[in-house]
Amino acid sequence: MIEDTGGQIRHDALGSYRVPFYGMTIPTHMAWCSAVAFTDEEMVAFEAELEGLQ
Repeated sequence: MIEDTGGQIRHDALGSYRVPFYGMTIPTHMAWCSAVAFTDEEMVAFEAELEGLQ
């Protein structure tokens, strides 16, 4: 699902290092967001909890 899409070589005082880049397709990302999103009832409970913290 998540693919290595390349990277970038950077340099600092200790030498060079690679910063990897990753990506996923938009449909895969949308499916993941949908799977982990709050239901309406969960969101109401979460917002109520946040209000109680203030």
